[in-house]
Amino acid sequence: MPKHADPGRSGQTYRPRLPGGGSTLLGLVALMLVGCATAPQTSTDPDRPSPVLQQIAARLPGEYVSIQDENRPVQSLSIERRSGAEPGEVAFSLIQADAGGENQRRYGLSLQTAGIENRLDGRFALLNPQGRARRSCPMKFHVTDQGLVGETDPASCRFGEGAEAVGLLKEMAFDGQSIRIGDRLVEAESGEPRGEDQVIRFFRARQFSGWLGIRDGEEWRIARDFGLRPGVGVEPLDAADMSLGVLIELNYYRMERGNDDILLRLTVTDVESGETIAESWAAPGSRNIGVALPDLQVGLNIASQ
Repeated sequence: MPKHADPGRSGQTYRPRLPGGGSTLLGLVALMLVGCATAPQTSTDPDRPSPVLQQIAARLPGEYVSIQDENRPVQSLSIERRSGAEPGEVAFSLIQADAGGENQRRYGLSLQTAGIENRLDGRFALLNPQGRARRSCPMKFHVTDQGLVGETDPASCRFGEGAEAVGLLKEMAFDGQSIRIGDRLVEAESGEPRGEDQVIRFFRARQFSGWLGIRDGEEWRIARDFGLRPGVGVEPLDAADMSLGVLIELNYYRMERGNDDILLRLTVTDVESGETIAESWAAPGSRNIGVALPDLQVGLNIASQ
């Protein structure tokens, strides 16, 4: 079990500031969507999605959670494959919300082959609570051995009327385990940015299971077999269904200003005081993480990928 660790750094999160005048929100992103670039783009059945689209449809859906950021609450992203897609197309529904499920925003995304090698045509849509499109925009995607990246064109993706009209440059990048979503609003006439760019990186919210023990005099009170995933805190209960008085949380955390080093952070806090009792750190893809202190021990192992 990993020992209690102090990273010895400032502990402040960093929200990346985008370079002014750049044509891309996401910058140079190292992505690996293995097999997409070399898989054939066509299928013998024109009504069946191509092998590339089938692979994306198998890997993209799931539950994701954003990096913990002092400037923004943790966000959740849920992606499901939608039924009713056109022949040769794959479609998804996306729900983005605060970690507790509040402030939901619903989107739709559809993809189909473009007739050009390693290119996909897509459509991004704002959905109402019933799942119907309120407004949609074309979206172009590029697939290489470095990954899947797509964007809208603000000239054709516009919202509002008259002086309030704005164009939307929306970019998405997927590497199999994380998704970056960038949004830039631009003035419809001048093309100048309106407001700050928004870039959020989401990692898969992998489910962990484990145990937690707290020393109580000469005895140990232990909570067993509880589940935990990044972005959602848990207050473990002992065998008598009594709270152990602590809150345990997992979050993805940006370690240092000015770089892209992300770690998985386990935090144990006192429920009454809110004081941090212990924390430990691991790589984002780690299969286990824990704490070993004289009066507190935690062991978590990956339950599902």
